[in-house]
Amino acid sequence: MVTLHDAVFLTYFAEANRDGLIDIDRGVSFSGIASTAKFHVEDYGRINSGGLGIDGLPGGRPGVIEVSGEFDSMRGDLPKAQ
Repeated sequence: MVTLHDAVFLTYFAEANRDGLIDIDRGVSFSGIASTAKFHVEDYGRINSGGLGIDGLPGGRPGVIEVSGEFDSMRGDLPKAQ
C-alpha cells in the first residue's frame, strides 16, 4: 500500500506521454488524498493501472486521455492520416 501524506501534485497524480509507460503492479493500492486530476496520457503514453481502474488512483478529478494516449486499453482518438 502506498500512503500519501500531505501530498501535493501540481497537475496530475500520474502522467505518461511521448511513448512513456507507467505500469502499476497488481496488488498495489493507494490511500490518502491528492487534490489533483488522477492521470494524463497523450502522444502514445500509456498507464496500466494493474487492475485498480480509474477509481483506484488518487485524485479529486477524473483523468484525461488525449490524442493517442491510453489508460487501461481506453484510447484517445488517433490522429487521422493526411
